[in-house]
Parts: sequence; C-alpha cells; structure tokens
Amino acid sequence: MTSPWRADFTATTPFHHLAHLAEPLAGSDWPTLQRLNTLAEAQGLINAAGLPLRFAAQQVRCGQWDYEAGILASGAVPSREDNWHDLLNALTWLAFPHAKAALNAVQCGELGQRREVTQRREVTQRREVTQRREVTQRREVTQRREVTQRREAARGPLSDAAVAQASRLHRPSRWEARRGPLSDAATLFDESGLLLLGCDDELAELLAARRWQEAFVARRPAWQDVRVYAFGHAVLEKLLAPWPGITAKCLFLQVDSLPEAGSPAAWLDAALAEAWRDGRVSRPAELFPLPVLGVPGWWPANNDAAFYQDSKVFRPFPGVANEVTRSA
Repeated sequence: MTSPWRADFTATTPFHHLAHLAEPLAGSDWPTLQRLNTLAEAQGLINAAGLPLRFAAQQVRCGQWDYEAGILASGAVPSREDNWHDLLNALTWLAFPHAKAALNAVQCGELGQRREVTQRREVTQRREVTQRREVTQRREVTQRREVTQRREAARGPLSDAAVAQASRLHRPSRWEARRGPLSDAATLFDESGLLLLGCDDELAELLAARRWQEAFVARRPAWQDVRVYAFGHAVLEKLLAPWPGITAKCLFLQVDSLPEAGSPAAWLDAALAEAWRDGRVSRPAELFPLPVLGVPGWWPANNDAAFYQDSKVFRPFPGVANEVTRSA
C-alpha cells in the first residue's frame, strides 16, 4: 500500500531535478493522470516509435514484456492512480523523456529477440513431443499385442504389471523466456538508477572501486564538481522515507561542462539516451552500486565522517578488507 500524498515531496535535495514538475501538480490531493497528460502534451512527449506518450490507467496487471511492448506499440504507459511508484515513474518520463524512451526501446529489443527464440524453441519442442508420443503409442500397441499373445499361449490370467510395461512419455520442461544481461541492466537503471556526471572520472573510479573513505571523505571537495540525479523511480520512492542502506546502481557519464542543478538540460537527456542506444551499458555489472545517502548534501548525517564507517552500508568488495579496518 502506498504512503499518503505529500505536496512537499520534492523539498529534499535528491528530488532537485523534479521540483519544477511538482509545482504545477501541487495541491491537497494526488495529481490525476489527466494533469500528468497535460504536462506530457505540453512537452510533446513521444516514445521511441514517435507516438505521443500518455499515462493511462492500468486496468490489469501485466508482465514485463507486455508492459514494455505496450508502451512502444501504443505510447500508453500503464499507471496506477494515487501511487507513488507510478507517479515518480511518470515524472521521470517528463524529466528524461528521451532516456526513458531509449530504455523502453532497449528492453523491447532484447525481450523481443528472446521472445522469438522462445517461440521457435516451443514449436520445436511441441514437434518433438508429438513425435515421441507417436513412437510411444506404437510401442504400447506392440507391447499390448505381445502381452496378449503370451497370455493366450500360456492360457493364464492377464498380468496388470505386464500390461503396464509401456514406456513413459517424458515431456520436456517448458523453456521459459528470461531477460538477458542488457535487459537486466536497463531494468535496474530504470528502477534503481543513479546518474553521476563529471568532467573527469576520478571520483567515479573511486566509487566503482568502493574506496568509500577516499571518495566521500578525503576527496569530499570533488563533489562540488559533479552532478548527481536519482533516476530510478523505485529509488525515488524509497527516498520519500529514507534510510542509510538505500543503494542505487550508478552510471557515470563524462561531460565537457556541468549543467545547473535542477531541471535536466535537453542535451543531458539526449546524452543519457544515446548511452543506452549505443550499448554503453550491456550488463548489470557495468552499473556500480552507490549508497545514495552517502552523496554529500543528500543526508545531514553524512557531514560526519563516521557515517561512512558503517560497513553494512558502505561495503567493500567480497574478500577485501574495509578501508577503515586497513587504516586502523
């Protein structure tokens, strides 16, 4: 069950890129899909197929393929009203329309390919099952005939065990389609992504290596030279009632200059979309984990360096000693 409506939900720093969208939605109750669609129409939102994008009331639950393929085919994003998860998804579409469209297209592309593979395998399996069934039926007829002949020759009673000698038909297990690594990565970023921008990659490399003390404490001034965006709507939903363990999957983009904080610039949206279309990310491991509330300015407690000593939150790589332990 979703938490109650809060008109001030963009008041904290992690929501800085959505504040301009929340203003026209401000009110004492949840914004309707009609109001969200008014914003979408005003921005001229389209999906990767060039269709107008709209937020439509979700009538039935659907799987990932039906959800993503439906958006690409119709431009309609299934959305539950009075629901934080879906509202934040809609706002992310409004803030990063090209990036969201690219993620949708990437997932449809890989899921579609795997769906075709699944269908071809199912056709082959059905053919094999039919052939084995026919072989089994012929074998059963032959075995029953032989049992009958032996019974008549021996003039004894029919043995139930003998009649049951027919071979068992082994049906192959149904091959279930699964997401591939690209679709997994796109889904992770769509739900739990964090975008880090910087003019150099020094800070990103420290974070990817989980050298938390260096990244957050020793190099803290370097955070003035980066921009951070909570992209994933599941992460944003968690940040409505934050706790230290919230962890996102981070993508670093190196840029020539930093955009101003707040509403994402059009070039930034385009650059993020291009990164996904061009295969910059091809598997989940290429997105590094980042404890969200470690970002300077996003949580008051992280002004104290001791905040970063919690190894349950700022975890080292498996088998690697914690930085604090090594320096002790």
